[in-house]
Amino acid sequence: GGSLLIPGRLAILFAALAALAVLAEQIVAVIEGGTGGTFTRAGILGAAYFATAIIAYLLARRIRESEALAARRGADLANLEKLNETIIRRLDAGVLVVDHTGRIRLANEAARRLLRIRARPPEDRGGAALDTVSAGLAEALGRWRKQPAREPEPFQAGPRRVTVQPRFTQLGADAGAGTLVFLHDAAELARQAQQLKLASLGRLTASIAHEIRNPLGAISHAAQLLAESPRLEAGDGRLTQIIREQSDRVNTIVENVLQLSRGRPAHAEPVAIRGWLAEFAREFALTHHLDPACLRIEVEPAELEIPVDTTHLQQVLWNLTQNALEHGNAGRTEPRITLAAGRDPESGAAYLEVRDPGPGLDAEAAQQAFEPFHTHSARGTGLGLYIARELCELNQAALEYVGSLGGESRFRATFHPHRNTEPA
Repeated sequence: GGSLLIPGRLAILFAALAALAVLAEQIVAVIEGGTGGTFTRAGILGAAYFATAIIAYLLARRIRESEALAARRGADLANLEKLNETIIRRLDAGVLVVDHTGRIRLANEAARRLLRIRARPPEDRGGAALDTVSAGLAEALGRWRKQPAREPEPFQAGPRRVTVQPRFTQLGADAGAGTLVFLHDAAELARQAQQLKLASLGRLTASIAHEIRNPLGAISHAAQLLAESPRLEAGDGRLTQIIREQSDRVNTIVENVLQLSRGRPAHAEPVAIRGWLAEFAREFALTHHLDPACLRIEVEPAELEIPVDTTHLQQVLWNLTQNALEHGNAGRTEPRITLAAGRDPESGAAYLEVRDPGPGLDAEAAQQAFEPFHTHSARGTGLGLYIARELCELNQAALEYVGSLGGESRFRATFHPHRNTEPA
């Protein structure tokens, strides 16, 4: 028995000592003339000691190896369990494990947040009943167990009535096996779908812009040849100049759209915004035959500079001001547009605003305003605000509709501290 508890060499040593003791006893018996047995029996008994020690040593080694392997497997299982818990805990989707009796056995943080589940005390090993946590989810799970092929319907969860889309998976073929439940915030799913939609529309926009370049180049070239004609009248010369100018402007829009699709960085430089806005207002008023007084400029502080790509800023402001003229001043004989710039008092970030006296946008319209091809005008393309927002993002700025304030509807571009994005 001791051979199981002591190292192998010591076990052999003890077996040798035992065998020597048996031989010594036999020798003493022979010397004294006794009949205590024969040397053959003593040899067999000593060999049995050695055999027992060796067998016990081998068994002990096998037991120790099995114990070490079990310890390693136990450590691996513990690490794997921790890894699984970490992965499940960090999943954006809610994860629940519900047993066949309808009790929650596992819930990650996302599921607790969606369903407002409190952490159970350590002494509570049974888990909360699903129907007491969320009756809607319990009903959806019951319907799915009866009809597994049917798509689960969303349900309302928590006091905020968040719409949640469940997904169910059976954990085993046994009827008593539990169910794995994935919970997704329906609003987040809709947002992701919207992002995919916008990305697809963005690629489509880039394709359209690429196709426009060839006919646009032909128009511009024809206008240039027409301007060189000796039989062209002076009044017609002004028309060809307008064609060339507007062709150049459309070409700039095309280049900007293609730049968006290629992800090229903006070439930002500090711009003295008061002077730049004054020149922009003059050009816009001249193009639209407006009284320059219709465009008011407010810059505070007057020396404000904004790091921005001026070609991008030209297109952003042109699109916003065009919208303010067409929609914010509809029905007015004397349009009124304000171009304002300043610094946010809380963040200190520079901003540009385009304001108009129009009724503004409701919540749904404001959410859809920046989607490509979304327009309420028969003449519009629905790309103006989309391109403006994407160009702002290239300049590390955020374009948003900030609602009506003081009787004016406002679009604001907020410029965050600029970092150099040029390649080294």
